[in-house]
Amino acid sequence: WVDMVVAGVIGLLIGGITILASTRPRLSVASDAISALVATMITIVVSAWIVPLAIKSVILSSLIILIPGMSLTTAVREISSQHLVSGMARMGGAMSTLLKLGFGTLAASEVCNALGIHARDFVLPPLPSWTDYPALLIAAVAFAILFRAARRDWPVVILAVVVGYFTTRWGGEIAGRLPAAPFGVFLGGLVLSALANLYARFAHRPGAVIREPGILLLVPGSVGFRSVSYLLERSTKLGMDTGLLLITLLIALAAGLMFGELLVAPRRSL
Repeated sequence: WVDMVVAGVIGLLIGGITILASTRPRLSVASDAISALVATMITIVVSAWIVPLAIKSVILSSLIILIPGMSLTTAVREISSQHLVSGMARMGGAMSTLLKLGFGTLAASEVCNALGIHARDFVLPPLPSWTDYPALLIAAVAFAILFRAARRDWPVVILAVVVGYFTTRWGGEIAGRLPAAPFGVFLGGLVLSALANLYARFAHRPGAVIREPGILLLVPGSVGFRSVSYLLERSTKLGMDTGLLLITLLIALAAGLMFGELLVAPRRSL
């Protein structure tokens, strides 16, 4: 619970930094790095002087809203659709964000080490399985707010998030000899893409109402952040392995979305 409270407080601070950056162009350029710097320093100080924390989990939880998982996925989809200019531009922007977040985290760690502030890391015990369900419901409502969905679309958005989560989880369980995570992500993307097109056809509403919130739990943004962090910490093997996992998950998700559109054609070509 302490980790959750600390991550929540840091998240509020990051929200304040983001709001300030929206009206200050010079601050907005460095806001990601500043947010990562603040999040890491607060986490290390609290862990060193107040109560031990699961450092990486708290930092990742507080920064998750800034991690460009959706941008990475959209970039891969655009590149695979031969929209090379927009895809490469979006990919460059996402990688720039990851590098700034990684730099902020690393800089804060080095500053704390130089000042003699050493965090007391704590390994989180596994949570009971029932906690997944209230967390999923809260996340689904949060995604509806994040995407500014109309009130009438909230039930659809919440259902899409739930379906995407359980489809991916079920796909990982039935993968057999296939890699569990990529297969689960592929299956989740396929189902959500097909459902989005069905919704667009019969409800005469944009399919993005289902597709975009639904895949938000599937995008591997946190994997990309960990990969960059490992590389900046000179853990080359871990960084490369995590980077390969990131590429695999991105390709699996993009392929699932494309095959879903083949399974159920969109209402019209855009």
